[in-house]
Amino acid sequence: MTLTDGNNPTLSLAGKDYCFYRLFYNCQALISAPVLPAATLAPSCYRSMFEGCTGITLYEDGTGPTWGIPAGAQAVSDWNTDMLAGTGGTFTGNPVIGTDYYYTPLPASVDVTINGIELYESGSSGEGWTYVLPTLTLTNAGPFTISGTNMMGQVCVVVAAGVTSEVTLSNLTLKATDDGQCSFALESGANVSLFLAGTNTFASGRNRAGLEVADGRSPSPTHPAMTRASAAAPDSDSPAARARHYPSPAARSWQSAARAAHRVSAAALATWRKAIPATRRTSPARTTLPAAPSA
Repeated sequence: MTLTDGNNPTLSLAGKDYCFYRLFYNCQALISAPVLPAATLAPSCYRSMFEGCTGITLYEDGTGPTWGIPAGAQAVSDWNTDMLAGTGGTFTGNPVIGTDYYYTPLPASVDVTINGIELYESGSSGEGWTYVLPTLTLTNAGPFTISGTNMMGQVCVVVAAGVTSEVTLSNLTLKATDDGQCSFALESGANVSLFLAGTNTFASGRNRAGLEVADGRSPSPTHPAMTRASAAAPDSDSPAARARHYPSPAARSWQSAARAAHRVSAAALATWRKAIPATRRTSPARTTLPAAPSA
């Protein structure tokens, strides 16, 4: 709908002060603002025009259809005062001439990226991966680089069953918020070459490891400067085996082995795989993986 003024409409509202003042005031059934083509405005012409129209939702950043005042319009005193006050979007200020406002907001980000692609609460996908809140599933060889910080339990990385994949964790911090939630886990038969860049921290829910490796799953933690290593999971299906993890540096020092040989040794891997002590199994497991030293 296009809204003008008078029986012989023009693009001028000159001399028509307050012409649309509170025209749609508190009209909650109105869900979109009409087109306002006037180029010559009048004092208070659009003042409080849509005030209280909660059905109108406008955003400064978004997608899809837009609404705005034409770029060629000439501003006068109070022409837009409280024009969008009390409307339903996040933009409820006075509109700026020549600026587009969106009816649909951008999807909310969870502040984590994979291969530079943002993950959104509404879902995301790319080559070899899908994200459906809260699970980021890796389904092919990659390579994948995962970065960012989410402390709200909105990202749990899972390497799909039977997949062999190359994953770089680059300054990634993930924290679970629910019991039983695991920040990074390998499904049955999964194999991962795991590269570390920067500091990476995982905090899972109760009785789950920060980075969980169980029977039939194989990680190879390494670093670009290291020789890639391989590892096989122990032949056990005990609760202890299902709770394998890489402990924090305070609990297990794996950096010394990395510094000494610049590779993941079998002995170091066995140390990392020790089950969570009984005193820790009742609290969330926290795993911090610092980057290995440069060559």
